[in-house]
Amino acid sequence: MKTTKDIAVFTFGALPEMEFEEGGHLYEADWDAKGYYDKPTKRVLQLYAAIGASTDDEEIGIGELPDGRLCITDVNVTGAKFAIEANVPESEA
Repeated sequence: MKTTKDIAVFTFGALPEMEFEEGGHLYEADWDAKGYYDKPTKRVLQLYAAIGASTDDEEIGIGELPDGRLCITDVNVTGAKFAIEANVPESEA
């Protein structure tokens, strides 16, 4: 895991699906949250940058965790990156 001030970047291990199950970093993320694909916010653009992705990448998944943090995944395969906001946001500023 690589952590910046605001975003933690991870790499999927041998069993990427475990990150989506109970106890995983991406458990209970809402992947259809708030239209982040259509109009990326500053927060979403920071996540794209954290994993070195482009808004044109069709393999990207953007979700919102139950505590309000956003997360982003590249293809869900071993070695691919995903990132999560390190802190619960105070506002959508």
